[in-house]
Amino acid sequence: MRQKFGWILFVLSDLLGSAEQAAGAPAPDPSVSRSLYAVNQSADARGSISIYDIDEGHRLIRTIQTVPSIGDVRGVAASAATGKLYVAYQVSGIGKIYCLNIYSDEILWNRAVDPGVDRLAINPDGQLLFVPTWEGGSADHINVVDAGTGEVVRKVYFSNRSHDTQYPLSGPIFQETKANDGSGD
Repeated sequence: MRQKFGWILFVLSDLLGSAEQAAGAPAPDPSVSRSLYAVNQSADARGSISIYDIDEGHRLIRTIQTVPSIGDVRGVAASAATGKLYVAYQVSGIGKIYCLNIYSDEILWNRAVDPGVDRLAINPDGQLLFVPTWEGGSADHINVVDAGTGEVVRKVYFSNRSHDTQYPLSGPIFQETKANDGSGD
């Protein structure tokens, strides 16, 4: 039996520093704080985001209330380039994504994405989201979504049951599905 964890974690501030260091840029300024964004998955606070100060013993800074009635958080992506955090979730069987401005704690958009969502990824410049259609479905594509508006701009067709996406420097990677035994292999 798989254990369901109560948080989906994302370290936003380390993204930019890692890219700069890989490009030969000077080390990041030690006066800049590093934050951990945890999207809550527990029933009583599902979808809210707790922000922790990594350098202060993971002290809770604040919790942001986001959108109501989130059923199941499916994935999180963020862009240090744009200051936006995206949460893919399901509510009443409908796949949705919301966009949070991390500087103002404002929800900029909250949209349904047909036919569903799963663990999304964002490209390095923060302009496109790559959104699987969910391994429990039968769609034969993933959606490419404009990160600024939430609009689907194109579909990438390859097979059904798309599950996870990642976007390393070499380009997007798509996982078709999980193993039938639940192992994740």
